[in-house]
Amino acid sequence: MNKVNEYGKWLNGTSWDVFGTLTYKYNMTERKNRTIMTGLTDSLKAYGLAFNMFWVFENYGHPHNHFLLKGGNIELVERYWKGKGYANDIQKYDRSKGASWYVSKYIQYDVDYDYI
Repeated sequence: MNKVNEYGKWLNGTSWDVFGTLTYKYNMTERKNRTIMTGLTDSLKAYGLAFNMFWVFENYGHPHNHFLLKGGNIELVERYWKGKGYANDIQKYDRSKGASWYVSKYIQYDVDYDYI
């Protein structure tokens, strides 16, 4: 079983609205990243938004998260992330570009990820 392919197929079954990369400007631990990402999803929930998000933390080079978002509010994601002084690259999801597989590329390793 190819875990990357299985996750890619599973994630590709959702009509995501957004694919993005949220990058830190400094070193980041897995635990601190989870706290920050939980804060992000909690902030979306606090607005009463219906959404799904899949994110994965990659602590290689510049630590960053790739994410897929359905529903929610991308402006709130950007405000939360930039408010913390981090960089982002957020774009409309295009199923044909393979982002569902891209976010899964390290899933077979010991990386932290979540589906909300």
